[in-house]
Amino acid sequence: MTSQAHVFRAAVTVAALFTASVALAQPAASPLSAYSYTDCSATNAPQVRVVLFTGTVPAALPASAPTPAVHLIFNGTADKLATTPITITADAIKGGPNAAALSCPVVGDCVPAQSGTVTVSRGADGSITGQYSAQWPIGPPRMNRFTAPWRESNKKCG
Repeated sequence: MTSQAHVFRAAVTVAALFTASVALAQPAASPLSAYSYTDCSATNAPQVRVVLFTGTVPAALPASAPTPAVHLIFNGTADKLATTPITITADAIKGGPNAAALSCPVVGDCVPAQSGTVTVSRGADGSITGQYSAQWPIGPPRMNRFTAPWRESNKKCG
């Protein structure tokens, strides 16, 4: 790859990160679009994902998540979600009681938040409502409220 191509790729990456940061760093008063579903972790354990993004909420679970997006990941099943504040840590993606928050400016290029908290509750219709505040390695803290309708994934983990 030429040095000119490296410079162009770096510029595109910086622009995408800036756009994602601006688009997702909305004030807590204006919720983003969101949906939630069951996924399986790398160790085939169940986890709940909430995907927050700008745009229209899909009627069904999409084949790939929209970008830019923030993914909130909770280890365990939806019926076991804690209603007390949950700590966000960078290593929670590996398992444990904490939650992970990933900023994904483009598909396959996600950065975990270093710290933060998230509070959620589950509605009678399965939707997940909550708010998060998280700090990524670059930029100011991001926070937002969300209501994420449940989308059936038919994933069987374990």
